[in-house]
Amino acid sequence: MPSSRIARRHDDPGLQPERTSLSWYRTLFLIVGVSMLFLRLGFVKNDLILVAGSIILLLCNIGVCIYAYQRNLFDVKSTVLTSYGSVIVKKMICFAIIFSALVFALSIIMSSYNRIFESYLI
Repeated sequence: MPSSRIARRHDDPGLQPERTSLSWYRTLFLIVGVSMLFLRLGFVKNDLILVAGSIILLLCNIGVCIYAYQRNLFDVKSTVLTSYGSVIVKKMICFAIIFSALVFALSIIMSSYNRIFESYLI
């Protein structure tokens, strides 16, 4: 067994670093797509919650992209998978996904509330 972690990574075909890199790209692309949809929906509905949520999602995604490019385009050659930076990035991705779901749910609740409230006034 090689002593270096990088050599072990390339000797173990089960790790498949190329597929890991592709999954990172898919995750980041998905978050950008969802935040752009939220931004468009927020502008169409004049909903400040969706606009603010989508901007926060985009900023979070930019932070993840900057970290990933500092790590040599999602390559794990230089650091350990459980380093402080990678744990922060994983938490940011989880935050972005949960935050997007909560913002969308809040937008639906507010929209439903406004429709119900307007129907009682008319």
